[in-house]
Amino acid sequence: MNPTHLDAHMHSLYATPELFAVLRKVAREYQLPIRMARNEQVFRDLLPYVNAGDPFPDAIFSPLGDVQPAAWKEYYLNVVKNLQPGVTELFVHLAHDDAEMRAVTVNFPVWDAAWRQRDVDVISSPEFRKALADNHVILSGWCQIQRLIRK
Repeated sequence: MNPTHLDAHMHSLYATPELFAVLRKVAREYQLPIRMARNEQVFRDLLPYVNAGDPFPDAIFSPLGDVQPAAWKEYYLNVVKNLQPGVTELFVHLAHDDAEMRAVTVNFPVWDAAWRQRDVDVISSPEFRKALADNHVILSGWCQIQRLIRK
């Protein structure tokens, strides 16, 4: 499986305006944010189909296959240092690089067990926590965002 093939599966509800309408309907019904952002090309073509009241993050960041393992921490630290005001999703794949995760991700050239371990290592590092504090980042989760939607 290559990254493009994986993206096709992971973004299937964004493939057509009709499928995206189903995603929006469910999001509205359950008062959920829509997982998309203005900074990603895969979502930009669907922006005309989003209503002003449809909540979604301003930006989503996750390292792609072009980020080398040695530059993993630098990638995340740079994202944090360059955040713009608004809601940003850091899309991480947290898991340990162990036999079970290697078996689960055996056919994944990206998002494999080593990738997920790098995410754990960076996100839990003192340098990452310091970057969050130094840049006045307020952490929140989907439950907190959902409460804001319901107001």
